[in-house]
Amino acid sequence: MVATKDRVRIIDTTVLSNDWYVLKQTTFDFQRRDGAWQRQSRVIYDRGNGATIMLLQFAALNPVLERSVS
Repeated sequence: MVATKDRVRIIDTTVLSNDWYVLKQTTFDFQRRDGAWQRQSRVIYDRGNGATIMLLQFAALNPVLERSVS
């Protein structure tokens, strides 16, 4: 099995907002278990000591809202 770091290739990172914290959109290629490469994109909210991603329910294209307390 290939290490996870070898299955991801960062293609592009764009800063969407640099206000209180940084909001970025990252496009990357991900190697699936069958060996095929798939292009994906994620929006990342970087708070410095942690980061979040928005989960999406594909069937209804609705965001999955979660709350995490540290």
